[in-house]
Amino acid sequence: MLRVLCADLERELVAARDLAIVTLRICHSTYQLAIPVIGRFMQAQPGTEIEARAKASADVLSGIEAGRLDIGFITAREVPDGMQGMKLVKTPVVLVARPDHPLAIKGHADWSEIAQFSLIQREKGSGTRQIFERAANLAQIEPDTVLALGPWRSIVTMVRAGIGLGVAFAAELSATDELVPVRIADGRLIARHFVVCQKHMAHVAVVEAFLAKTCVQGNGSATTARI
Repeated sequence: MLRVLCADLERELVAARDLAIVTLRICHSTYQLAIPVIGRFMQAQPGTEIEARAKASADVLSGIEAGRLDIGFITAREVPDGMQGMKLVKTPVVLVARPDHPLAIKGHADWSEIAQFSLIQREKGSGTRQIFERAANLAQIEPDTVLALGPWRSIVTMVRAGIGLGVAFAAELSATDELVPVRIADGRLIARHFVVCQKHMAHVAVVEAFLAKTCVQGNGSATTARI
């Protein structure tokens, strides 16, 4: 019995040590969704060092597959093959406009209307852009994308300046952006945001603890993709 108790204690000490000294490498494509989870984890595990950066979803996945990243926040239809993760949020893809824009006043738009306006999108590796352009292609519309930007604040600045309409998650918008969402009349424009890692990393103590905090926010459950 004493030997069993000692073994259990040793495992707990090793797990605590792993959580305390590990540097967790995280990459996100949408900071509005990722930062609250990262912040909550840091409060619970203040001894863990975090390296967090922003990239397009395709680049996040490449980093995880190559072993350069431990955890990624991505936009996708589902958890990618061979990875483990959970859904953080499901949100529509919308246009983002100044409050005085005709489509903002109307509140919604169809594809024929969208084709008449200049658009500001994220870079081509962005999951949001892929969802939007896939739906536009099915609607036989070629979007007039005049700018491709990475950071959300850059998109907000250009939309405010009247350069064009933004394309984004509805969940990305906040009151401080001083912009409004314009709903697109297309049921295919639904984005899912996931937190993912390589399957073998899901059992590493610090990664497991991070996913647990994600589950609290997303009220979801871990999902293993098919191989």
